[in-house]
Amino acid sequence: PDGRTVAQALAAVSLGHNALTSHDDIHVTATTLPAHLEAVLGLYGFMLSGACVLSQEQFDRERNIVISELRERRTSGGYDDFLAAVFPRGHAYDHHIGGTPETLARVTADDVCRYLRDYFTPADALIVVAGAVTEDQVQAAASARLQPLPARQAKAPIPAPQAVFGAGARKTIAGASADRAVGLAFPFPPRDGDEALAARVLILLLNGQLATEAAGREEITSVGAGLIGGREAPVAVLLASVRDATNLSVAEDLLWDTIQSTDEMLRVSHGLEILRQRMRIEAATRVARLTTRGFVYADYMRHPEQGFLAGEIRRIDGLSPDTVRRLGSRLLARDAAMTLEVEPGPDPVVARLRDVFVGSTERRRPDEG
Repeated sequence: PDGRTVAQALAAVSLGHNALTSHDDIHVTATTLPAHLEAVLGLYGFMLSGACVLSQEQFDRERNIVISELRERRTSGGYDDFLAAVFPRGHAYDHHIGGTPETLARVTADDVCRYLRDYFTPADALIVVAGAVTEDQVQAAASARLQPLPARQAKAPIPAPQAVFGAGARKTIAGASADRAVGLAFPFPPRDGDEALAARVLILLLNGQLATEAAGREEITSVGAGLIGGREAPVAVLLASVRDATNLSVAEDLLWDTIQSTDEMLRVSHGLEILRQRMRIEAATRVARLTTRGFVYADYMRHPEQGFLAGEIRRIDGLSPDTVRRLGSRLLARDAAMTLEVEPGPDPVVARLRDVFVGSTERRRPDEG
């Protein structure tokens, strides 16, 4: 109302602020002093009110910044190609959340305001306050700044059903990278569902086992395993980059051998304790850090019946190798897989596939530096 943007107003009453976007959520965060809590909640309330006053100058400036960031990173297009390969057209996860310079160039200020009014509503918002404040302080600030907001329902989100691949499914992705590679894609359970923890452990084990299986293989340049897509319907991808096309079949065999050796490791080994220790520390650290605590509590609030941090630690401690192995046997079946062949192009979107997938492990010969 006073002519400032929300970002400018947040900067005046916070020590730092940011906005992060995933396939499923937008997180707006601010670190502030207790004396400014009501002011920050007032700005959050303004974002949820449906008000949108956006000058063309402001819009053009922010859009140009985002387009420049996309061109600098040059990873969204490569990721887009993988998403489009594994998710059907029109799926909520069939494209990169940041868009491309071309799609952003077509967005208008009216589009932005319409999106805000459709999805930034009190009914669809979860606000977490963490830190050195009392419950009474939070209640007072929320009553003053949030309670007066009129009720508005959010527009229904785009559906995100689990991907389904037919037996023998195979696709080629051309020009997304300077690498030549082969991958295996598998539909995975929701990231916050009952099987999420076992699925997460399975991905960590596969990623480590891939590095072990590829060690000493000169024809393999990099390997990795990770999840793509959003919370409701992620897809697991195992990927191996090769030196030339003659190595593709060898790399594909390597991926299937890794799945088999991971299963065998879980059959004979009960040595998940090191991984459990790592996961316990990570869980506790996320809660301990003020900068991540709000995100963690927001995730916990999706399933409060699971018991927050104590419940997460109990689930980690109770996870057995047999549970992970049975999940892997079901999810990583040959008739559930899609094989992805990545062909390099003359003007690749990304130089290396490791720039697309988090969790990859690059391997180089000593003479490559």
